[in-house]
Amino acid sequence: MVGNNSRRHELLLDWYEHHQRALPWRATDDAYSILVSEVMLQQTGVERVKKKYVEFLELFPDIETLAGASSADVIRAWSPLGYNRRALNLKRTAELVVAEYRGQIPRDEETLKSFPGIGPYTAAAVMAFAFHEDKAPVDTNISRILRRLFGIGRDVAKREDALMAQKILPLGKASAWSQALMDLGATICLPRKPLCHECPILEYCDAAPKLIAGGDEDTAPKSSSPYVGSTRYYRGRIVEALRGVPDGSSLGVLDLGHMIRDDFTSSDLNWLQLILFGLREDGLIAIEDSGDVTLPV
Repeated sequence: MVGNNSRRHELLLDWYEHHQRALPWRATDDAYSILVSEVMLQQTGVERVKKKYVEFLELFPDIETLAGASSADVIRAWSPLGYNRRALNLKRTAELVVAEYRGQIPRDEETLKSFPGIGPYTAAAVMAFAFHEDKAPVDTNISRILRRLFGIGRDVAKREDALMAQKILPLGKASAWSQALMDLGATICLPRKPLCHECPILEYCDAAPKLIAGGDEDTAPKSSSPYVGSTRYYRGRIVEALRGVPDGSSLGVLDLGHMIRDDFTSSDLNWLQLILFGLREDGLIAIEDSGDVTLPV
């Protein structure tokens, strides 16, 4: 099943050397910069992250600066990436690293996973890309490639992907290999209509014959509720409205309601306050004694 690994490594790494995407976080192995990029990429596409990554590091060039910044400034700087809890988790991680590790991001996968918002993928990515450890991060692209490459069925548990990724990892080349897989998945081994004839490891792919024939694609519908009009949608609208409020100022709940919904009336107050309480619980907003709302300090 995993035979011919050395040939796969050779072909894919050669392809990557000539076709890799130019991404700003690939120009460094600074652990802080890579952590920032990986947190941004958790739920946001590469093209949106590229510009914001550079801007964010201009504002917070090192982990000490981020740890010492106000939550409000970090949330403002995070726009328009969305999923704003990531910004606070990143700041809290920075605070922990400065307070407990003298500003040095620990070179330990389990410790990284103990930080807010850092799961197995992000921890493995930092270990591979910053510390050049033989760790195999597995994102959606890599999972899809591995399952096609080795004919792993959809009924097999996802944890098998991580085991397989680690098993075929070329020692000493975890960073380049993982980035190569990501680029292959983003440009050639697509979820639908993969460009198999352009794939450098086509001859070693179990799924290639079916894919070329037009079958066995990732066609299962994604079960997701509509975004516009959802609670998550209005949470984002609220945080975006508060980003425009100067430090020391706040918004009344009624004013905020009219800013996020054209049809807002006083009868919607209970609905709005439930959302506000959730945002406060997550640390994304502050509610003053007067009831007015602002970004956290």
